[in-house]
Amino acid sequence: MIEPNIFNIVGIAYIGNLIAYDFTPIQAVKQKLIYKFEFLPFISSTLDKLLNCSKCLSLWIGTVIFQSFILGAMTALVGYYIHYSISKIDQYYNG
Repeated sequence: MIEPNIFNIVGIAYIGNLIAYDFTPIQAVKQKLIYKFEFLPFISSTLDKLLNCSKCLSLWIGTVIFQSFILGAMTALVGYYIHYSISKIDQYYNG
């Protein structure tokens, strides 16, 4: 367990965002993992939602690392704000 301070919460939230959207090398691995469970639609759809959502990833990574669901929820909220900010900046620059 790491110390629950704002720097760690923001860092973990950003890692969740990187895994979900921005870190290109891991995207192909995620899609292969989701495709492996295609014969089980419930598991495949759950994995798709979990691995492609910055809030979901931040929640579960934060919960596991901090060993507290409340700190995981705070991490998910910060992950949402990070994704929202990045998407608004992209929207501004791309028209």
